[in-house]
Amino acid sequence: MGRLKDNITVNFIAPSFSTRYMSNNENHAFLFDIAIGYLDYNNKATLINKYLMTGKTLGAAFGFGYDYKLSKKLSVGAQLTYLGGTLTSMTVGGLIRKN
Repeated sequence: MGRLKDNITVNFIAPSFSTRYMSNNENHAFLFDIAIGYLDYNNKATLINKYLMTGKTLGAAFGFGYDYKLSKKLSVGAQLTYLGGTLTSMTVGGLIRKN
């Protein structure tokens, strides 16, 4: 029986554009972000034998968040971000595969 293993790394490098909307009393802030840039995919995989899968593409990220003001210089909040991209080709064990 063979082994099955994946070690996947995704890197995203991009400029980000953000905006913030404050409530009237300035206790609440709503944050919105968008980014477009380079997305890199690496998978050190084992399926009976070891091999490396790599790919790169244009990626995009969209995020929104909320902050609550605790004091004049301190806020607490949460943010959710979606990151995505579509690989049109991938190198698997040195061979290029296209979709």
